[in-house]
Amino acid sequence: MDIDFVGGDNVGGMREVTEHLVSLGHRHIAMIGVNEFTSTGRERLQGYLEALANAGIKTRPELIVACPATRHAAHQALISLLRLKQPPTAAVCFNDVTAFGAMLALQNLGLEAGTDFSIVGYDDISEAVLWKPRLTTQRVDVERIGKEAVKLLIRRMQDWSTPVQRKIIPPTFQIRETTSRAPRGKALDKLRKAALSWNPAN
Repeated sequence: MDIDFVGGDNVGGMREVTEHLVSLGHRHIAMIGVNEFTSTGRERLQGYLEALANAGIKTRPELIVACPATRHAAHQALISLLRLKQPPTAAVCFNDVTAFGAMLALQNLGLEAGTDFSIVGYDDISEAVLWKPRLTTQRVDVERIGKEAVKLLIRRMQDWSTPVQRKIIPPTFQIRETTSRAPRGKALDKLRKAALSWNPAN
C-alpha cells in the first residue's frame, strides 16, 4: 500500500544472524517458527534464505519448520529436527519465545545451547538476558520505531499531500552465549542420539 511506514529491517536482521552461524562453521542451519502469513514472517524467512544462498549453502526444506511462535511448538520442532538422519547443528528462530522453546528442548535432552547446539532468537525481549545461557538475539529498537512513526503521523496530519515515506530501522545484533562453533564427529552424533532416546513420559 502507498502509505507512510516505519518498521524494522527483518530481512537484513535475519540475514545477519544466519551469517553469524555460517561464520562459526555451521552448514546445516534450521529455521524454526516460519510464518508466511505475515510480512514479518516472510521477510525473516527471506533473510535466512539469502544468507544461505550468499554462502553457497544448499537449502534443505526439511530444516525449515513452520509452526506457531510458542515454546511448546518450538520444543517439539527442535526434537524432530535432531532426529533427522543429518540433523542441523544450529537454528535461527522467528523470535525469542521460539528460541526459548528450542532451549528447553535441549535442556530436556541433557544438552546445552552454545555448547552442543547453537540457537539465535529475534527481538531481544527482556527475558533473553535472564536465561542461562544468555540468548544471542537480534535487538529490535521498538522505541525508535515508535518515535519515527509518530513523527511521520504528525507530518501527515500537517500536510496530507506530502510524499509518502518509508523508514526501515536496522536491528542491533546481541551476541551472547547460545552460539558456538559447529560440532563435529562424536559431538554431532550426540545430538541425534539424545533426541532419539528422549521420551516425554520419563
